[in-house]
Amino acid sequence: MSRFARLIAASCAVLVVASGCTKSKTDGEATAPREFTSATIDKFVADLARAGIAVYPAGSTTPLVKVDAPGPLALSQDQAGSAALGAWAHAGLTGADIDKLAAMPPLADGAQPIPAALFIAGWSQVAPGPRATMAKDLLGKHDWARYQQVVFPAAVLALFAADVAAMGGDAAGGAGGA
Repeated sequence: MSRFARLIAASCAVLVVASGCTKSKTDGEATAPREFTSATIDKFVADLARAGIAVYPAGSTTPLVKVDAPGPLALSQDQAGSAALGAWAHAGLTGADIDKLAAMPPLADGAQPIPAALFIAGWSQVAPGPRATMAKDLLGKHDWARYQQVVFPAAVLALFAADVAAMGGDAAGGAGGA
């Protein structure tokens, strides 16, 4: 199995496991805005559309918000609402939990693997494209030397998986994140 295929497999495994797991925020984290409303979800769905992720109402083939450059991931309206709530509440998996769930393959023969959560954190901070930008916004500012204590919302993991999947279709192998 190629390194790229292992990277995609590891990313998908993290996403599948994380989609069913949440963890409460830890002490010292920023608090959520005062209210979670339909406007919160509407903004989240619009942000997803800008990141190339279409959100569909049940039984519809028309997304709630037009997506100019659709990527490899789409969500149902319920999934998007749950992801928005999780991000708003600062719920998700800690970096330490992600590292326990997924082992990244070494990027070169003989190299030490990069911890999965650190790789995702790095992607969110420096990768070009709207999915990484949205992930960076959702994560907020942190001391990344303590990445294992940062809570990664499931939406961040989904955005990462979508970007990795999009790289599989990009002949140049870049993380442009349509």
